[in-house]
Amino acid sequence: MDIEGFIERWSGSGGSEMATAQSFAVELTELLGVPRPNVSDADGDFLDYRF
Repeated sequence: MDIEGFIERWSGSGGSEMATAQSFAVELTELLGVPRPNVSDADGDFLDYRF
């Protein structure tokens, strides 16, 4: 997806912030070409960048 498509897709979002935040973050990281947030684990690793 290109920047214009991303903006168009998310500018019309009608969901609550809590319902769409993770999807938005994942798509934004893909658009920017950076790693997705890490998966949380029971040991508390990856505390710096996770949902």
